[in-house]
Amino acid sequence: MRDTGIDTESIQISSDTPTASAYIITDQDDNQIAAFSSGAGDRAYTMAIDPHSFALAIASPGCLDDMVAMPRLFRESGVPFFYDPWQRIPTLSREQLIDGITGAEAVFVNDYEMKLIEERTGLDEKTLLEKTEALVITLGAEGSRIITHEGAKEVAPAVVADAIDPTGAGDAYRAGFLKGRLASLSLEACGKLGGVSAAYAVEKYGTQNHTFTLDEFRLRYTRAHGEDCPI
Repeated sequence: MRDTGIDTESIQISSDTPTASAYIITDQDDNQIAAFSSGAGDRAYTMAIDPHSFALAIASPGCLDDMVAMPRLFRESGVPFFYDPWQRIPTLSREQLIDGITGAEAVFVNDYEMKLIEERTGLDEKTLLEKTEALVITLGAEGSRIITHEGAKEVAPAVVADAIDPTGAGDAYRAGFLKGRLASLSLEACGKLGGVSAAYAVEKYGTQNHTFTLDEFRLRYTRAHGEDCPI
């Protein structure tokens, strides 16, 4: 992380507990089963947080206490945030899920997770949009769907040369999407950036073994969507 210029000062280290570990089995149709050991990731974050030092935030799967506390912190501080419950959907209560969604700029899910949220909360897409500005639903090789109060937009995927491993594609999509929001782009443009970012991830084994330059990314975006890359 330091080698790529990422500030690591905010990372909390528990030296007496193993690092969280995930073991993911993927079949030839890219269906996955994951075994997860929370380790140090199950401990609540205790370092001081100054939410006003961030342009935006994302609440992603981690310690259950943090999943509950972070959206409230962001709402109270007026920090734009995104909600990504992912693997925590089965362990969050109905009330906790709804609270995390409330006030988010968007909720990130795939199509399967969207069904889980609807079942667990008893809320459909229309009702969920009364609590969040958008639902961003990733659809694997079919791209993504972004649903807002104005309707739904289908975002085409970037062409993948060889789909080797889907692990990490969702996180890569979120990274591209959030890059777009930091640049104040439309949700559709953010989805296109996310799709291009995800395409790099699925072409390599593992979650973060892909690399690209900004020029390479821009060229791939233009080839995928027939327009200049907005970043």
